[in-house]
This record gives sequence, structure tokens and C-alpha cells, in this order.
Amino acid sequence: MEVKYREMNIILENIDVYYHEAAQKFGLSDAEFEVLYIMFQSDEYIPQRRIYQETGKSRSTINSAVKKMESEGILKLKALDGKSVQVKLTDKGKEFTNNTVAKVVEIENKIYDSWSEEDKKTMLRLNRNFMEELAKEVANISVATDI
Repeated sequence: MEVKYREMNIILENIDVYYHEAAQKFGLSDAEFEVLYIMFQSDEYIPQRRIYQETGKSRSTINSAVKKMESEGILKLKALDGKSVQVKLTDKGKEFTNNTVAKVVEIENKIYDSWSEEDKKTMLRLNRNFMEELAKEVANISVATDI
């Protein structure tokens, strides 16, 4: 069977490599970078649950990153009830994020702004459609237990 999506997977994996390189240059783990990326434009508390959802990373990975950055004074936490936690950048965190994540956002914006409006819409539509269809199909996979 031919793997028709292979080139796209290679491209996506390489994009992840470049984000990883950026995170390393800033002295951040991938999870820390992703948390700060989500927090970047918010002056408000964000539910930690949203960070799990948007990154696709495990709760333990995000919890570890958040706790580390809290201990460094980059984030502050607020418990809403027994289980729900919200996260916010401190002033130090805002400054740090402006010196790290903002540089990557600027690069992303430069590249994205160089595309035509039609290309932007097409790229988003195709990737969203692929993600949604993949989610449906993966949910319907049945696993044979007889090997």
C-alpha cells in the first residue's frame, strides 16, 4: 500500500523540529514553549484544561511545565475549586515571553502574511478538514487482538 500522506507527515515533523530548536534556544522544553505560546497574548487567567486541549500534550507534561514556570516566577496559578486551575503570566513572564515566544510569532506572521488570502484560506480549510476526518476515522479503528 502506498503511503500518500508521507511527504506531508515529513513536512509536519520537520516543522516540529524547528519549533523544538527555537524552544531550546530559549532554554525551554517543548511543553514550556507551548504553554507560553498559548499564554502569549492573554492578560487574563486561562484554564489549564485549555492548555491540555490546545497542545494535545498529556496533563502530566503540562502540569510539570506549569509548575516549573510557576517556581521560576513566570506563571501564577489560581485554583477555582478542588480540581480546576487557571494560569496567568506574571510581569516577569510577560517580559520573558516577549523576548522568546514573540520572536517566533513574528516569524510565523512574516511567513503567513507573505501568502495570498486565497492560499491562507485553502491551507486552513484543508488542514482543518484533514484533522476532523482523521479524528473520526481514528475513533472508528477496531483493533484485532488475535495476533
